[in-house]
Amino acid sequence: MSIFEFFVAIIFLNYISLILLIIISIREKSPRLFLKYFFGSVIVITWSAMIIQQTAEVSYISNRQILCNLLISIWGIKAIYLNKYLKIALFSGFLEEVKDNILDKNYLNILFSAFKLSLIQILCFSSIISLNFISASSGLTLLDAFALIVCVLGLTIELKSLSSLQSHLKKAFPAKASLLKEGLWKFSRHPHYLGQLLFFLGLFFFGLGTVNGLAGLVALIAVCYLFHVIIIPENEKKMSNKFDNYHQYTQSTSRTFTKRI
Repeated sequence: MSIFEFFVAIIFLNYISLILLIIISIREKSPRLFLKYFFGSVIVITWSAMIIQQTAEVSYISNRQILCNLLISIWGIKAIYLNKYLKIALFSGFLEEVKDNILDKNYLNILFSAFKLSLIQILCFSSIISLNFISASSGLTLLDAFALIVCVLGLTIELKSLSSLQSHLKKAFPAKASLLKEGLWKFSRHPHYLGQLLFFLGLFFFGLGTVNGLAGLVALIAVCYLFHVIIIPENEKKMSNKFDNYHQYTQSTSRTFTKRI
């Protein structure tokens, strides 16, 4: 099996998973169902890639492969229950498009939109998918150890920042919450997104230890583009409308890494 055939099989599997999720969400009349379980397909395609690798006898299973798949599974389970605003920013337009196509009975457009979304998802996780094709040496290296540290650091920052945000909102309830400027939010306007970017950076470092390592650079660029061009600007627009002092906050606090980035 060539890497092209491998990716075609993964894209098809991911596409079918998304179509099934869309059908279930439509039947249940629940867009929230789609938002909640969208990233669950990442877990499915990650382990399916390893199964396809073994079935086609492409290569042996490596420790790096198992470790990365476990990390993706943890990230996917976390994404099912968290990341509400991220998913709304990413998929609100897609869901509106699906709704309009249902009303117009234009089901082919739904299939095409789902295919585009599937391709974007595969692109963002292509470093891990390619790692499940040929993962090079079976043993772990110092680079893998560094990659693991970056991934765990990213997850920790994200969960810590989201925990602080939830506590802040609960303390303010039922009144309107003020702008959070404490803890990690004192240093970054989007520490939860910073954590996610670090996690994907860690996946990129894992991919460097494989035969197709540089393919992970495409995934990293795609993820950075989504965050800095779509997700964060959409979030900042909503925050500016909600808080009068948000512009002042942007002048004194970094976006993620720096004030502009």
